[in-house]
Amino acid sequence: MIFLNNFEEQGYIILGKFYMFGSRANISSRYSKLANFTAYYSTTLNTSNSTTAKPPNPSLSSQWTPKTARIGAVAFKRGMMSYWDKWGCRHPVTVLELQHTQVLSSNSDSGLDKLNLVNVEVGVGSKPLKNCKNLKYYSRLKIFPKQAIRTFRVPRQSVLPTGTPILAAHFVPGQCVDVQGTSIGKGFQGVMKRHNFSGMPASHGVSLTHRSGGSIKSLPTVVRKGTKMAGHMGNEKVTVKGLKVLKIDTKYNCLFVKGAVPGCDGSVIRIKDAQFDNFFNLSNPPPFPTFVKDPSNPLPQEICAPDTKEDPLIKRFGNEK
Repeated sequence: MIFLNNFEEQGYIILGKFYMFGSRANISSRYSKLANFTAYYSTTLNTSNSTTAKPPNPSLSSQWTPKTARIGAVAFKRGMMSYWDKWGCRHPVTVLELQHTQVLSSNSDSGLDKLNLVNVEVGVGSKPLKNCKNLKYYSRLKIFPKQAIRTFRVPRQSVLPTGTPILAAHFVPGQCVDVQGTSIGKGFQGVMKRHNFSGMPASHGVSLTHRSGGSIKSLPTVVRKGTKMAGHMGNEKVTVKGLKVLKIDTKYNCLFVKGAVPGCDGSVIRIKDAQFDNFFNLSNPPPFPTFVKDPSNPLPQEICAPDTKEDPLIKRFGNEK
C-alpha cells in the first residue's frame, strides 16, 4: 500500500536516477518539476482514495433481468481452508481477496457499439510509484497505480463510473461464479504426467522405455497438430466454472469459494457471475450494477450462504434407528 507521506521520499529516489544521468545544472529544474508533479499526484489520489466517485444510479436496479451481465471483479488468491456448515459438513474453500479493486476506465468501438457492449477495465492492488510506467494514465484517472488490470465486456447499463470500488458484497453468498487464473507452471514434463498416459509395461521385453509415449501414429516426416507428446506443462489460462460462493467477509473484502482455483497463492484471479449455473431471479436480484456501501446501514462482517434444510448425512447414509 502506498501512503501519501512517502511520495516525497519516492520522489527523491527518482531524483537520484535523474542525477545519475543528468548534469548538475539541470538538477534544480528537474527537482522543481518532480515536486510539482508529486504534489499534484498526491492531492488527486487523496480525493480518489476516499471513494468519492459518483455512485451508480439506483434507478438502474429495476432494469436488471436474469440475462443481464454484470461487471466482474479481480482478486488475489490467498490460499485454501476448511468451512463447516451447520450440519457439520466440511467444505474445502479458496479465499479470494478483493484488495483495492476499482473500476478504471471503459472504452468501445464501432463493432461493440452495434452490440451495445463496452469493455470495462478493473484494477486490483497497488503499485509503488517508482515502479509504475503509466503515471500519466493513473494521474488522469485520479487513482492509485494498480498491480493488475483485467477487462470485462458488459452491456452499457452495467458500466460503472471511474473509481467505483468493487466490494465483496458485489457477490451474493450462495451464487455461483466463474473464475479464471494462470495455472502453476510445471516445466517440461513427460506424457504420463502431462496427459495421464499409462506408460509402457514394466517388464517382459521393455528396455528403458517404461515411461515412453510410444508410437504417435503419424504420417512419415509429419507430426499432426495437437498430438499428445511431452512438453511444457502449466503456466496457461485456466477457467473453472460454477464454483459456489459459501461466504463473504465484508470487513476484509474476501470471498470464500468452494473448490480449487487455478494459480498459486498471491496470483491474480478474474471473477464473474456464472454464465449457466445461478439462482438469481426477479424475487432475489443481485446488487445491480454493483453494491454501494451505506454507512447508516452497515452489513454484518460475515454473510454465509443458506444451508440445506435437511441433513445431507441422512441422505447419504440413511436414518439410523
